Amino acid sequence: MAAADREALEVLDVRLKTLLPPDYQDTYERMEPVPMRAAGLKYDAGGQVAWDQIWGSFCDLAMAGGPPHKGALLEHGAADAIDAEFTRYDEVVEEICRGIRMATGLRA
Repeated sequence: MAAADREALEVLDVRLKTLLPPDYQDTYERMEPVPMRAAGLKYDAGGQVAWDQIWGSFCDLAMAGGPPHKGALLEHGAADAIDAEFTRYDEVVEEICRGIRMATGLRA
């Protein structure tokens, strides 16, 4: 292997280790992109999803292969379906915003 190629691989290795969670930094060469089971959610005392407590674990799981549907096209909601259950749509939007607020501390 040429010196330039070896140097490029070393740079790539450092970059990968920077991006990967600690558990995977020294094992990424053995990792395979295989489907994984769905991860369970954590809930707070009020029964709502505790987004601020699971965000890192979901990111770690995604880096270790991702959910079974990874690669499937997730299409936008159809206007007719949204109109038929607009109250539910508002609930879903609020839950997404709540998760963003909890996980990032930012307004959504």
